[in-house]
Amino acid sequence: MNSTPSLAELAAFTGQSHLIAESQAERRSAVEALFKAMTPPIKRRGIGELLATVLTISSRTRRLMMPVVSVELDVFGPRGRRAVRLILPAQESAPPTP
Repeated sequence: MNSTPSLAELAAFTGQSHLIAESQAERRSAVEALFKAMTPPIKRRGIGELLATVLTISSRTRRLMMPVVSVELDVFGPRGRRAVRLILPAQESAPPTP
């Protein structure tokens, strides 16, 4: 379906951007307006959010500085056969057990 009215409007279109204005001040204000429209508004954060962020970073740093711990748990059934073997953190080179 052809839409000739929209094509006629497009042909009659004349640009009215302030970015092509003759005065430098008007061009600068147009660029600043574009920048403000594209920049998300700054959300003010409360003291609670600041404290939560500081505590999160502090605890993460404290955990990273701690030595690596591994836990190995073997559970045997009544007949002496291994029922469960759990190794944390999982070792990639651990041989499979029958």
